Amino acid sequence: MFGSIADWDLFCSEALRCIAPGGYIEIMEHSTWPVCDDDSLPPDHFYNIWGQTINDLSAKWGKSFKTWKESKALLEKAGFVDIVEKRFKWPMNGWPNDPALKQLGELNQLRLTEHVQGFTLRLLTGAGEWPLPRAHVFLAEMRNALKDPNCHAYQDVSVVYGRKPS
Repeated sequence: MFGSIADWDLFCSEALRCIAPGGYIEIMEHSTWPVCDDDSLPPDHFYNIWGQTINDLSAKWGKSFKTWKESKALLEKAGFVDIVEKRFKWPMNGWPNDPALKQLGELNQLRLTEHVQGFTLRLLTGAGEWPLPRAHVFLAEMRNALKDPNCHAYQDVSVVYGRKPS
């Protein structure tokens, strides 16, 4: 839901108000700036251009794209209890040797390739005021970067859930 909620504090406090006592909320979000654990993501790689651009435009847009690392604190602040946070790594493509992570990376690559335009075009042309052709070139560069198996990048993912006190 990142990029669509302007006031996460209000969202979480309203969720607390509306959920029945003992009920749960879960927030699953991922980073928009791919990272890696080795040296395969050089500073000039397109993922870093992508990450900086999305980060800058989200600030201009007035909506956080960093909810993946803020969700636990947001639920705590709202008053939820028994909060659990789990972190995962979603490979950007099928680069991992581990069969399960390789499949996850292939699925993430497909998800991003097919849907990156849908969740980015408005940000680029709205907040960024980019002309449509420039935005399409930028999106094509992202799709091309997703094909690079030599870059061992991934997206950080968090799943956070908490309970409304009884």
